[in-house]
Amino acid sequence: MEKLIISFLISIIFISCGSKEDKPLLEGSWKGELRPGTSAISLVFNISRNDKDELSATMDSPDQDVFGIQIDEVIVENNSIKLKLASMNASFSGSYNNEGQFDGTWVQNGQSIPLVLTILDGPVDYSKAQDPEEPYPYNSIDITFKNTDSEINLAGTFTYPEGDGPFPALVLVSGSGPQDRNEKIMGHRNNGRLWLHYGKLIDLLIRMKL
Repeated sequence: MEKLIISFLISIIFISCGSKEDKPLLEGSWKGELRPGTSAISLVFNISRNDKDELSATMDSPDQDVFGIQIDEVIVENNSIKLKLASMNASFSGSYNNEGQFDGTWVQNGQSIPLVLTILDGPVDYSKAQDPEEPYPYNSIDITFKNTDSEINLAGTFTYPEGDGPFPALVLVSGSGPQDRNEKIMGHRNNGRLWLHYGKLIDLLIRMKL
């Protein structure tokens, strides 16, 4: 009788462990790195469940400064998951492994790249150490003005120190190409060799009242 009870308890333990592995906790943010070449691209999949017990998800690509891409289908079968993104002609398919990760493949336009997703402890904080934080110890005003020769509107930010002037003036203009006023390319802002984006550079100069 004692052997029978012990055997029964061992069976329960094995069943419990198996159930946990077959049904991983899906809700949360899962992060992985694509390596299509020598560089790495971070991807974050945010999976949630609504009040109807239906799964939905979005994808972030923080290195490319792209967030909230809607995932069209979330398919779960046992310990496997498939995420389909029709707008990108892409998908991720992976299986839950013993390390609590989804080990799988990213497929886009016929190209397959290994991708392992690990769940994060909480929501992702995308703020950068480069970003000055409000409130600023100076004045900052967004302005627009018209270039009458080209018939286009230009926009910028006018910043100046507190107190009585006059103050030295400096005009910073970003270069050409697929970037913003801070020369942000692929999510990184370095403003050439200064390794400071324009916002940070302006913040530093105004704090020094230069």
